[in-house]
Parts: sequence; structure tokens; C-alpha cells
Amino acid sequence: MSESDTLWLVGRIAHDLWMSSDDDQPPSEEVEEIVTRINELKRHEKISLLRALVQ
Repeated sequence: MSESDTLWLVGRIAHDLWMSSDDDQPPSEEVEEIVTRINELKRHEKISLLRALVQ
């Protein structure tokens, strides 16, 4: 499986889990700040962040 396929699949699985979650709370301010600044991260930093979140 290519890296592109893997990233797409991880995104789809995460989205599906998020949509089917019973948690009705919106994302926290901390997470919103990360999303707002995600474009400041280099590719390898985004991959490291993703790996840290998964562990």
C-alpha cells in the first residue's frame, strides 16, 4: 500500500469513527488551535503528530 493510500485510509477511518461517536461535545479550544496552525508544520512534523496521537 502506498503512503498516499495509507494516509487516505487513516483519514477515512478517523472520520468514520468521529461521525459515529456518541460524544456530542465540540472539539476543544486546544484542538481548534492545532487545526488553525497545522499549516505551519512540515510534512514530517505532521506525520510525527499523527503517530503520537495514534499511540
